Amino acid sequence: GDDTRFNIKLNESGCISYFAKKAVVYWRMRNNLKSFVKQFFKYGKGDVYHGNIFKMKRILYSFILLNSFITFLLLSLILKKMTITIMSLSLIFGFLIFYGIYFCFKTKKISAIFWIPTLFLIKNISYFFGLWKGLVEAVLINIKSKLKFKYLV
Repeated sequence: GDDTRFNIKLNESGCISYFAKKAVVYWRMRNNLKSFVKQFFKYGKGDVYHGNIFKMKRILYSFILLNSFITFLLLSLILKKMTITIMSLSLIFGFLIFYGIYFCFKTKKISAIFWIPTLFLIKNISYFFGLWKGLVEAVLINIKSKLKFKYLV
């Protein structure tokens, strides 16, 4: 949240970003899966809190696309259109397998076939739920502030 907001502010103030091919970024790796999930959940929540979800179109578009896809899957399950459900899930599974194979060749580690898609899913699902929690909290805070104002006047 904060890093993205800082970058947006720099761009809005006219600063120009350059790609530094040899730059090295250090950040603390998480010790376990629980802290990894928590980290990306907080990133999602922070992106709502700082308004990044609306300033960075990539975040907003992927959020809308994922919600649409989940709605589509749920409707196909409810309407018992199993062919559509199986095809949709096959596309996701195929993408994840391709993603794992790509990183297997890139890193030359066979374990990448399993771990990269798994961490990709966990990261994105955690971030997605963080976005939703942030949005719900923002709406609730907005409603509470309007109610307080209404009763103070």
